[in-house]
Amino acid sequence: SSEKAISIWPSNLSAQQQLTLLIAQQAPVINTGQKEQDELSRLLLNISQQLNRLQGEQVNNRLHQQQNPESNQLQMSLPYLHEEQVHWCQMEWQGEEQQAQDKEQAFSWHLVLRFAQHQSSAFAIESQMMQNQLHITLWAEQQDQLKHLHQHMNVLQTRLTETGFNVSSLKSKHGMPPLKSNPISSSLVDVHT
Repeated sequence: SSEKAISIWPSNLSAQQQLTLLIAQQAPVINTGQKEQDELSRLLLNISQQLNRLQGEQVNNRLHQQQNPESNQLQMSLPYLHEEQVHWCQMEWQGEEQQAQDKEQAFSWHLVLRFAQHQSSAFAIESQMMQNQLHITLWAEQQDQLKHLHQHMNVLQTRLTETGFNVSSLKSKHGMPPLKSNPISSSLVDVHT
């Protein structure tokens, strides 16, 4: 490559380099056994991989916004803490202007959170909001998980109401909401010619 070439991937976005430097700096300071150092290295590598995943999703979302400036759509992974463990859910958000009943324009949004994907305990929360009216559907493919979600619907509705939401409907459904696709165009480049 030429010395005048411009890098299309800024170095300040690379969490991998920063974590590798952190490991190199901290390894001599940490006075632990080999097992603990291996565990620390594994945890830091996992953090690095998750940060790279988030960065890739951010780049994809930005590309989608550039290619479709009128689109209000976002897809990304979100970390959450459950029983002192970090887990990830997939978030799909879409906002749009719609004409309300009183003929005024109103902004509405549609949000889907998918939890424990590819596991038997997988479930999703789908919510839609327009003019301060919140509609929620709890989804699960496994009957036991659906029953578990249904048992907690009153608690969810109470907490949302206490938070200030006007919950118009709260229901549970068997299955999963359809996946939204982020239509990002991509092309392959032959680097060998």
